[in-house]
Amino acid sequence: ASTTATRNTSPRKVQFEPPAMLAAACARKALVCIAVLPLFGGGLHKLLLSGIRWADGKTLFTYMAMLPSKYIPWPALHRLVEAHPAILASSSLLLEVSMPLAVVSHTARLLLIPSAILFHIGIEISFGAQFNHHAFIYLLCWQ
Repeated sequence: ASTTATRNTSPRKVQFEPPAMLAAACARKALVCIAVLPLFGGGLHKLLLSGIRWADGKTLFTYMAMLPSKYIPWPALHRLVEAHPAILASSSLLLEVSMPLAVVSHTARLLLIPSAILFHIGIEISFGAQFNHHAFIYLLCWQ
């Protein structure tokens, strides 16, 4: 007696559904890409317009000097920023141009995202400009 295996020759539909974790990881990566663009764009814009001279703090000092006092929520911090514009300008420029690293490196993301949140809080305290929506989006990316 010969044994023959029976084959099912009916066509089967093969569907590929990505695992939930992969879909979540892709969504998070897309969110990080979207979140880092405004900061990176700002840093790139500064470099294209004024080059590395932005880091000397003169431009930042000029902007701060033009700000009417009624828009300065914390005058003491504003005076501190005016006293050290080069440190703040160069560190903000470094943060802005290094933000794309948050897309490709988990370690960089753990450092850059909280720095970006503090950056926006500092802008709000120093200049009165609100970027709370950016800080909220950064919180979603910080993992």
